[in-house]
Amino acid sequence: MASDTTAKPPSPIVRRRERPRPQKGAPVPAPSPTSEEPYEVGYGKPPRHAQFLPGQSGNPNGRPKGARSPFTLLRQELQGKVTLRENGRVTTVTKLEAIMKRVVADTLSGKPSQTRLLFALLHVFEAQDAAIPDDRDLSRSDEELLRNLLKGFADE
Repeated sequence: MASDTTAKPPSPIVRRRERPRPQKGAPVPAPSPTSEEPYEVGYGKPPRHAQFLPGQSGNPNGRPKGARSPFTLLRQELQGKVTLRENGRVTTVTKLEAIMKRVVADTLSGKPSQTRLLFALLHVFEAQDAAIPDDRDLSRSDEELLRNLLKGFADE
């Protein structure tokens, strides 16, 4: 029996597309939007009459004044005030502070999902604080909040 050796098919010839390079100093003709050359209309090739002219913007009016991003809307909503009852006292705090108090309280009560969330938040805030210079002073309420937070971790 003769050994069968399969011959590899010849590789296809790869043709490189080369563009004609303009000579130095030669004027470059600008394409005319009303030229009579045949033009194939399709995906990414709008009809010539619908193409933007050179220097013309696709959004001439730009972003409308007063338009707010979702992040701005969320930040404004979290800065809103809510009334809480803590230890028989009624206090008014921001919504963000109320959320943080709930996360810490749920963490202390032993909810693992809230514990993971708290550590993720601490990691994010720690990275954010590293980017901010330390020459700022904390308010009394911020210092008290941090002391209570750290006291909660020391009890564990």
